[in-house]
Amino acid sequence: MMIHGCLKEINVTINNWELDTVVGKQGTKTVLLVLTERMTRQEIIIKLAAKSENKP
Repeated sequence: MMIHGCLKEINVTINNWELDTVVGKQGTKTVLLVLTERMTRQEIIIKLAAKSENKP
């Protein structure tokens, strides 16, 4: 990035993620996968169909 003719480097490292699962109330199969970046507290939440994977 150029600022008034000077070169300034901006480096942001986002690589410290925490993973949690949130299980719905009893009788439901819905589960949330919650990924939280510890430094910025940015979150990604993914709805999963069930707690376990059905293998053939």
